[in-house]
Amino acid sequence: SGENETEKGARSDNGEIIVEVNKDFFRPAEVELLRADASKAKEVLGWEPTVTFSRLVEIMVENDIEELS
Repeated sequence: SGENETEKGARSDNGEIIVEVNKDFFRPAEVELLRADASKAKEVLGWEPTVTFSRLVEIMVENDIEELS
């Protein structure tokens, strides 16, 4: 579940540790705002979105409904 930095995942058949939590990837528990900014992708890669945000939300909701059906 990644709840603390000492957590590990082991194989059930032989106990070999195959996953360990890396504390470098933990973020603060309370993040005030998470917001994407595609300007760097546009600047560096010349990338432009082909799907609007509203359409992306529609696609995601449609997929969730399909998975639950």
